[in-house]
Amino acid sequence: MGVFVVLLPLVVAVFRYRNLSGSQRWLVLMLAIVATNQLLAKGLIYFFHINNLPFFHLYIAVESFFLLWLFRYELSWRLKERWLKAGGLIMVGLVLINGLWVQPFTEFPSNIRALESVVIIGLCLLYFYFTLEKLSAVKLEQSFMFWLSSGLVLYFGGNLMLFIFSNYVGEQEREVFIQIWTIHSVLNIILYTMYAIALLCRDPHQK
Repeated sequence: MGVFVVLLPLVVAVFRYRNLSGSQRWLVLMLAIVATNQLLAKGLIYFFHINNLPFFHLYIAVESFFLLWLFRYELSWRLKERWLKAGGLIMVGLVLINGLWVQPFTEFPSNIRALESVVIIGLCLLYFYFTLEKLSAVKLEQSFMFWLSSGLVLYFGGNLMLFIFSNYVGEQEREVFIQIWTIHSVLNIILYTMYAIALLCRDPHQK
């Protein structure tokens, strides 16, 4: 993942930070940690030519933890908040278990990435269902959670099969591999662009 892609929503956050809600600032904190993680990963492989996949395991742990805790703002009235908090901690634990005993930290964590995709897609679909059910968001195009959830569904939905069969994809010819991961890169750009748009919106929890 390119560091510059992550910087786009962070630049938006710098100019709008005073007007961001608690949930939006939680997303900004996640993005700041992700950007730092990416810089360290790039530096490790560029200067020392060392396998930087352990940083991707860390990225998954950070992303899943922060996203599950972020959804508690929108889903706590239908799901118990402690479930979502516990889910974030469980995902971090599963990343560690997967890296220690299933897929080493030096390998691509396809198992845990696929699981994260299913969990996040499920939460996004619950958000869409509950939102339409109570019709609380009159202008969805101006909703922080709408843009956030839309970006997550597109990214994880589009990449789910890629994550599941990542080891198979890695065994293909270089041209095929590049074409498949180009799709991933495009979806990644879309995700972080939607993060930026989400931070431009007014959150209902904003005071």
